[in-house]
Amino acid sequence: MLPDVGAVEQKEKNKETINGDWVGKLVFGGKEFRILFQLQQSPGGRISGIFKSLDQEPAPLPMTDVRLKGRDIFIQIKEVGSYRGKVSLKSGRMSGDWMGEDGNELALDLRRSKEKWSYKRPQTPKAPFVHEVREVEIANKLGKNSLSGTLSLPKGRGPFPAAVLVSDFGAQDRDGTIHDHKPLAVMAEYLAKKGIATLRYDDRGVGKSTGTYEFATTMDLATDAAAAFEFLKKQQEIDAANVGIIGHGEGGLIGPIVTSKREGMAFLVLLAAPGVRGDQLLLTQNEAVGRAAGLSDEMLDLIRRLMSSVFQLLIQPTPDLAKAEKLGVEFEDRIKELPPEEGEKLMKFGGMLEGQFELVKTQSPWFSWIVSYDPGPVLQQVKCPVLLLNGEKDLQVLAGINLPTIKRHLVAGGNERVESKKLSGLNHLFQKADKGLPGEYAMIEQTFSTSALMQIAEWITKTTGR
Repeated sequence: MLPDVGAVEQKEKNKETINGDWVGKLVFGGKEFRILFQLQQSPGGRISGIFKSLDQEPAPLPMTDVRLKGRDIFIQIKEVGSYRGKVSLKSGRMSGDWMGEDGNELALDLRRSKEKWSYKRPQTPKAPFVHEVREVEIANKLGKNSLSGTLSLPKGRGPFPAAVLVSDFGAQDRDGTIHDHKPLAVMAEYLAKKGIATLRYDDRGVGKSTGTYEFATTMDLATDAAAAFEFLKKQQEIDAANVGIIGHGEGGLIGPIVTSKREGMAFLVLLAAPGVRGDQLLLTQNEAVGRAAGLSDEMLDLIRRLMSSVFQLLIQPTPDLAKAEKLGVEFEDRIKELPPEEGEKLMKFGGMLEGQFELVKTQSPWFSWIVSYDPGPVLQQVKCPVLLLNGEKDLQVLAGINLPTIKRHLVAGGNERVESKKLSGLNHLFQKADKGLPGEYAMIEQTFSTSALMQIAEWITKTTGR
């Protein structure tokens, strides 16, 4: 997933930030109700969040408007109510009043919670596991770093067919964690039950893995995946002739790169993989998400013209990063001046646009590389069996554009062993979704469609002859 286009989720640089969980109590009708505000400020300054009544069953609700000016904060939750108060980031406290839709005004003081509130994630595997889980260390001699990973082995006697799980865009841990979802852990457990081993790992510079993610391009990350592939083939429980890669998002770019540079890849499963050049991918992504969020045609046109200009600068042999950064700053200033209703719609992007501009401003080598990368020539070198899956409601990697483009490149290279499917109702994370907006990801309890997992397992079983 591109940062968000995969989410440029920065760690808090200091304690004086609005980010995090804020908990307080509303007293109404003689009863106390615990209230949670979960707030997140994007690199560009826009704040989004969710509202949850912790003592009631209703699902968390997205905040439709959040404004912080100095110490003054205003929060709107559509059809529920609003909050207006004062914030002290240093002491971690808010004091103010809640105005319900029924007109009742109630005092509501909140404090920063040290206990991290989490969403319900029923699919997340929990010990004791039904399969063997082994911690491993993988040396990448080419990258001069080491990867810490988890080898998941089915019960019973091997050797087993196996897959390296390669995560989406952004610095990811071995579980591909996003909004408390752990899709790669869910996938590893499911495949183990079906007799398929997996290896997943923390990206370089993440968790227990060494190296630096900040300056790495997708080509650098491909050397990590290649090292994991070679490591997996050498494990005694693994059938070395039946090892492949399952890649999601950026992992769907990395899989073909690894395959094109070595022999012995038994299969590829490409999930929501880009098939077009990076700048086209981002332009279509911004258009789809913006339209689903309800942005006006004028706003969509502004975004398209600005991003086209930025990308045109980045794909030059010598990118003019300073000029691209200036365009990004000018756009951020413009969106801060938007009327509340248009700003509310822009928030549904889930920080995607601001994430893109943050990567431009920090002169990210990865972003400059990805914008100009065309996966076509590499795809034409892939000769092993390939399964292509894309969610019908994926607004980040559109199935209608990317699936046929990938298949066309594979066939052009002489590969006839290609199966392609667009999965009804699924979003970029392969969740059953409403509109497919990135802002929905956290609200959905499902981590990964069981139907999609079943199709992956059945295809690998059939392909490897197990």
